[in-house]
Amino acid sequence: MPLFIGVIASPVSAMPLMWVLAEWAVGRRAVQTRPKMSGVGTVGGLRTWQAGRTRRAVFGRF
Repeated sequence: MPLFIGVIASPVSAMPLMWVLAEWAVGRRAVQTRPKMSGVGTVGGLRTWQAGRTRRAVFGRF
């Protein structure tokens, strides 16, 4: 039973901690003046690659 409690408590405690750290990092002046540093300044490589591909019919839906 204690292992189960630890497994459940770990992600629950990690989520708010990461939220606070992410908010702090995004609020920094260095990131606000250079949005590419945080990854939100551009669309991104994967999305650009997906947009350039032609869609295939999957189960006849496209």
